[in-house]
Amino acid sequence: MTLPSIIFTIFMALARIATFIAVFPLFTGRNLPNTVKIGFALVLTGSWFLIGLPSTGVAPGPDGDWGSMTAWVFAAARETLLGGALAFAMGLFLLPMQIAGAFIGQEMGLSMASQADPTGQGSSTIVNQLFMTIGMLLFFAFDLHHSVLQALHFSFYTRPIGSEFEFLSAPTVLGGLSDAHSAGLLLSAPVVAALFIGLVALLVTARTAPQLNMFTIGFPMRLAIGLIGVLIFFPEMCVLGLRTMSKLTNVASW
Repeated sequence: MTLPSIIFTIFMALARIATFIAVFPLFTGRNLPNTVKIGFALVLTGSWFLIGLPSTGVAPGPDGDWGSMTAWVFAAARETLLGGALAFAMGLFLLPMQIAGAFIGQEMGLSMASQADPTGQGSSTIVNQLFMTIGMLLFFAFDLHHSVLQALHFSFYTRPIGSEFEFLSAPTVLGGLSDAHSAGLLLSAPVVAALFIGLVALLVTARTAPQLNMFTIGFPMRLAIGLIGVLIFFPEMCVLGLRTMSKLTNVASW
């Protein structure tokens, strides 16, 4: 390989990996410094370059020269879009736990008591943060981070640097999003059903004893039912979450 091809390969690989790290949910939080993200991207780029990356189409010029700046810009944009698409597809692993936490927190009446998320850019409820933490622990406990790095590694062989590639098809994206949302609703279904039964009991009580302050009694009761339900159904939720993450590997390995 000539010097322009070497520099082109390193630069384009860095663009793909850096975009992946910037978009992937585990690395987008404020708890991870930007210097760590930059260092991680540089280490991965150097490691994969030393192992050897496919050289199909990496020469920016017809005779191995530096080529035009336009070709470099379009190639960098293409690698950036590919890294973002990969991160989005693999980020579906954590989406079911996030949806389940948000739904349960809303049904428990905590939607008005949201607070700043220390790992994100917005605000979320305590239950949402709890479920996101559980999802991250399951993600690492079952070595799914190895699957993510493996999919990113094989992307350099299925879609070599500088060559043409195809993005995810619309049915694949919509199917992955649908599966993630369905799994999130299934994860929260037992706790939400218990909360619904508690709400019906509160309505019956309010009908028979209208002198009671249902807001004062109902809010602590819904919190207690939600927390007890999460504690009881926690093993089943972990198993279902793991099955969902395993199922979404088909989307991540596109």
